[in-house]
Amino acid sequence: MIIKKIKAPTYEQAYELMRQSIGSKAVILHSRYVTEGGWLGFFKKEVCQLTVGIEEQKQRTPSYESTFVKEAQNVNTYIDRLEVTPTVKKGLALTAKMIEDRGVVGGVTVYNQMLQAVIKPQTTVIGEKRICCLLGPTGVGKTTTVAKLAAHARYEQGKSIAFITLDTFRIAAVEQLKKYSEILDCPCHVAYDASELTALCTKVNADMIFIDTPGDNYLHSQLADPLVQFLTKRSDVECHVVLSLTMKSSDLEELLKPFSPITIDSFILTKKDETRTMSLLTELLYKRKEPVSCVTTGQHVPNDLCYPTAKQLMGWLRLEEEHNGSSV
Repeated sequence: MIIKKIKAPTYEQAYELMRQSIGSKAVILHSRYVTEGGWLGFFKKEVCQLTVGIEEQKQRTPSYESTFVKEAQNVNTYIDRLEVTPTVKKGLALTAKMIEDRGVVGGVTVYNQMLQAVIKPQTTVIGEKRICCLLGPTGVGKTTTVAKLAAHARYEQGKSIAFITLDTFRIAAVEQLKKYSEILDCPCHVAYDASELTALCTKVNADMIFIDTPGDNYLHSQLADPLVQFLTKRSDVECHVVLSLTMKSSDLEELLKPFSPITIDSFILTKKDETRTMSLLTELLYKRKEPVSCVTTGQHVPNDLCYPTAKQLMGWLRLEEEHNGSSV
């Protein structure tokens, strides 16, 4: 296999450059953002680097071919269970083939080494900035997750907290968050537009402010411009995108396009207890550079929330690990 590296300002541009220069036979083995250029350490810029594999055409002896097919079917069975998109699946399969070509045998061993080669999870913590804003599609559990994060800050870190909700569309959304605020003994405010949100963030006296935003069908809509301006102009706001692990991996790329105008500080993954496949996690870690901050494993507040390490995230994908909420 021939390995090449392609660089461009964004993932989308790098992907298009790959298609134009190499063609449809190229497979993305790994993607990450790197810094390059500059002068004396200044003016460096961040670019997306794709590591691309191109399969070489070569003859195999019948006996070697037979052995490879048997092993490849074994590994591909495990890859199929991930239920990832065809692009990611092809990249994983080619990486597995490269590992087998080095003499590694056994489906489980090849599979785990394949994951180790192409997936490099990053993790982070929430709360390094004063304002924590949760964004995401409808039905992923943003309000419940906001309450869990606030409870952690209140009881585990001893911080004073406050809620601000923008979700005035969903029935009983405000009442739900106000109920949590009563339990946590903290104020809850409602903002009807970006100007009110800005005023409240200045007025509210708390160590941490948690903002709950309305969900939307981001397959067909964009982030509201006033909210984008609020999130991009302030330096004291963390933006965390909430995704459900029950989502289809094939929808991930389109779902995340509306968030391109903002900086995503982390992904929060929910409903791990409601799925036995890690397709979305695999797709996310394969394609995106942003870290994972926390994972929810149930509806109980403030419990059913964990802050996984990179090793734990990999463990959820490895064959010997349990793929449900009990493994957290």
